[in-house]
Amino acid sequence: MTVVRDLLALLLISSGALKLRSPRLVREMLVEIRVPQEFASASVFAIPTVEVAAGALAIFGTSRRLGIPMVTIYGLFIVVSVFAHWTSPQARCRCFGALSTTGFGLMTVLRNIVLAILALVVVTFGDQERPPMGAPSTMALSVLAITVLSLATIAAAHAADSVPGKGPR
Repeated sequence: MTVVRDLLALLLISSGALKLRSPRLVREMLVEIRVPQEFASASVFAIPTVEVAAGALAIFGTSRRLGIPMVTIYGLFIVVSVFAHWTSPQARCRCFGALSTTGFGLMTVLRNIVLAILALVVVTFGDQERPPMGAPSTMALSVLAITVLSLATIAAAHAADSVPGKGPR
């Protein structure tokens, strides 16, 4: 269960990092799905920051209760994807910033349902207490690994922007 929790958390960290790299696209997506412009502008950095923080809490927390924000975010993803599918199916998801160009179709809704169920199962039935991270050097290595993963996803997005014929998004 710990591996699944960490993968779900890393997915949040990656998606948050990629959204932080593409704030204009995230704002456009929010407006496309009929979020008021004022809220969309205010949420461009708040939403991905909360994603990254929830992922970090789930990874570094010693109690499974610290995974509750992760479950909440995945649950909110369901609400947003169903709302967008219903009201603006032509809108692009931008779940992973510039890397994602799919719409809010049924597959996006189903993916979010599966991720939310997995997160709920992990938090509900996972280890009651997670072993402490250990020595400060172990925690530092974990933080370094998350930072490298975030930078790698941003670099991948940048590389995707420079593919001939695609142009920046």
